[in-house]
This record gives sequence, structure tokens and C-alpha cells, in this order.
Amino acid sequence: MFRGLRDRLKNPWARRRLYRGLSVLAVASAPWVWYYSSDSKQVLLLQWNTMLKSTYMFEGTGLSQRAAAARESFSGKVSSVTPARAVQELREIMNIEGLSSPDWAREELVSFGGVGVWRVSSAIASPQDKANEVSILYAHGGRLVAGSAMRYMYLLSTWTYPLNASVGVVDYPLAPEVSPEHIVEAFSQACRSILDEQGGERLILAGDGTGAAIIFSTLMKLKDEGRDLPAAVVLTSPSADLLADGSFGQDRLTSNETWRAVRSLTGSEESLRKVSPLRQEGVDKFSGMPETLILYGTRDLAVDQAKQLKKRLLEANVRVEAIERQNLWPNWLFCYYTFPEGWADMQIVRDFIDGATSRTPQHVSFPQHPFLKRMKRVWTRNDPQAETS
Repeated sequence: MFRGLRDRLKNPWARRRLYRGLSVLAVASAPWVWYYSSDSKQVLLLQWNTMLKSTYMFEGTGLSQRAAAARESFSGKVSSVTPARAVQELREIMNIEGLSSPDWAREELVSFGGVGVWRVSSAIASPQDKANEVSILYAHGGRLVAGSAMRYMYLLSTWTYPLNASVGVVDYPLAPEVSPEHIVEAFSQACRSILDEQGGERLILAGDGTGAAIIFSTLMKLKDEGRDLPAAVVLTSPSADLLADGSFGQDRLTSNETWRAVRSLTGSEESLRKVSPLRQEGVDKFSGMPETLILYGTRDLAVDQAKQLKKRLLEANVRVEAIERQNLWPNWLFCYYTFPEGWADMQIVRDFIDGATSRTPQHVSFPQHPFLKRMKRVWTRNDPQAETS
């Protein structure tokens, strides 16, 4: 048996398929148990909740049937979706509270302009690194109806050391309890406060999913107010049109029917249009925007929107760098440390931020965790494409 397996793994594509399947398993279990000194059970639940209910992440891996079974028991049929139930299910997946800080990061709840921001920073950075630290203000995704600032803070804690940055996730209110315009104004107020306090030279706006809509709606407001803008924008799996359908899946939580149900509770068509940057007409709407880095995978839920956003920015003569990864799921940078493309892309983010803020370029590393360095060496040794991914 082992001889046959060894012969089969001589094929680089078979080997890559096996490693990708093992990486998914690692994301769901081992790295989180290793990293978090306490509350590992809740962190594991967070990962399994997010991943096992997203069948499209597991296509081609040994976990696909298990993922499908978990989703079926959780969701039922697409035809039974109602707006209230769709929002409830999204919140069950994306909201989680009560986790403890990972051992390499320091958390705090701060207020900017009266808006709560969960900020996480590196607890192990050297004094020299601290002096060169940049600030990232993050707008989380969730179609404006779901998502937890605390949940994202833990997912983003792995960014603090390699990017030499403090990451603040804005704890903005959610629809349908408030209007989409209110959500954008909450993020805008936090951004204004930081710009007034420290300027924009070391401020990066980042977000995923509908966080892109919040960010560019904010930038358009700040530009109209005549304010200085942040240094750069980093987006993963962006969605900047809240009225659009997309290349979504056919299961319950990724179907167009689900998003239409959610949209019906989020706000009126007029309200959603106001906070959808891609619905704003005229090249001048995007002119003067900060340089932007867009990362998306071909399994993203809104690939077309990422491409359209890039096109609109280029038409407005904004410097844009776009990275498309084949067969990668949304927001893979949350678990960049488990596969070679992730490490490479984190280095791209670091280089982009260093260039935008005039910092000395640095190589991405995680020296205080030998486990990660060992994992990366294994990938590089066994995957002939890892060096160039």
C-alpha cells in the first residue's frame, strides 16, 4: 500500500492535490490549537463554523462530503430561504464573541470619533519595529447584516507581526437595525478621527467582501469634504455593489436567492445604491483615490465585482495592483500560513504597504513560531511550484 502511494505521489499534481487537502485540514484544526493558548475549543468552533458550512471551499478534497453533510444538516434547501432566516444563519456563522488573546498579540477596545474599534497589535515586535508600525483600519464583510469585530480581530491577529501593523476592526452597527448609510458614516467617523489624530501617511484602509463598499463610500465622502486620504487600500475578495447578483454557489448560504433575501432586509434600493461605489457614475468618483491592492480567488463569491472595481480605478488613473489566485476561496489571507500562495501573497501585501508608506522593505516571517517555519519549509521542499506561486 505504501509503495503504491509513494509511486503515485511522484506525480507533482497528485502531490499538490494531497497537500492542498492537508492544508484545509490544518486550517480547520492544528494551527489554531497550536496558536491559541486558551479558549482553543471556541477558536476551533469558529473555524469549523466558517468552513464546514462553505462546501465550495472543499471541492476536490477529502473533506467535501463531510462539509456537504454539515451544511445540509444546518441549512436545508435553498427554496426554504426567508429574509429573516438568511440573516440569522449568516450571523450564526460570522459572529462569535468571548475569545482570549493569542499569545503573540495584544488587544484593546478603543474609541475613534465615538465609534468602537477592536485593535490588535503585536506583543513581540522590537522597539525598532514599533517605531515603524503602520495603522490598518479594517472594514469587515458580512453583507452589512453579519460579522463581528471581535471575530475578525482574532483572524487578523496573524497579520500584526508580518505586516508590522496594528489592526483596528471597526465595530460598526449592522443592518437591518440601522440603515446602510449609518454603517458607512460610523466607519467614516472612525477614519476621520484617526486622520485628524495622526494624518494619513501611515494609515491603511483594508477590508473584505462588502467592506470594500464601506471603504470606497467612505473615501468618496472624505474626498468631497476636502480631507487628506489614507496612504493606501488593501482589499481581499471585494464586493462593491450591494445591488448586484454574482457568481455565487447553488447551496443555501452562497446562492443568489439567499443574497436577495438578505438584501431585502438590508435597506431600500435607493439606500443600497448610495453605498455601492460601483453604482456611482462618472470617472471622477474614483479619481484621486489612494493606490489600491486587490486580492481575490477564482472561487470568490463576487469575482466579477473585483474585476470591475479594478477597471473603474484604472479608468480614473489610480494605481492598482490586482492578484488573482486560481481555485482559492474567499479571504484566504486569514490562513495564509498554511499554503505557499498564502505566504507569497502576504509578502505582496507587506511590500505594497511598505511602498505606500515609504517604509524599508522587510521579508515576511514568523520567527517566534517554529511550527510555521517548519510548515513553510515542508511546502517549499515538496511542491516544485511553491517558490514561484
